Amino acid sequence: MNNAAMPTEHLPSLVAALGAVVSEYRTFMATHAPEDPKMFAARHAAGKAAVGHAAVILKLLQCFHAAGTTPDAEADRPLDEMLAAARAALSQYDDGAENGG
Repeated sequence: MNNAAMPTEHLPSLVAALGAVVSEYRTFMATHAPEDPKMFAARHAAGKAAVGHAAVILKLLQCFHAAGTTPDAEADRPLDEMLAAARAALSQYDDGAENGG
């Protein structure tokens, strides 16, 4: 894919969206899981949806980053930090899922 095919006008909103999803997921995970099985299942589904949203946004951002379509080097720093934070958050979820969490 060439750089011309990767318009950057949506890049800041994707970075902001990923930040919002990761922030909300951290808040979500800090709350106590309900004892009721139906409520627990609903909470689990909501958590999986949040992780799925973060993963899709992260993949989009990685496409932009790999194509070198970030506006400038200064803009890369927050993107790199956001990608690292998102990867860390997602890896914690993956570890918990593998351990029955």
